[in-house]
Amino acid sequence: MRFIFLAVCLQKDLKSENARTINA
Repeated sequence: MRFIFLAVCLQKDLKSENARTINA
């Protein structure tokens, strides 16, 4: 369960970073 939670958090971080680079 915790592993899945961490994976989801990492995906959110990656998506937010990609959005930042695209917006920048």
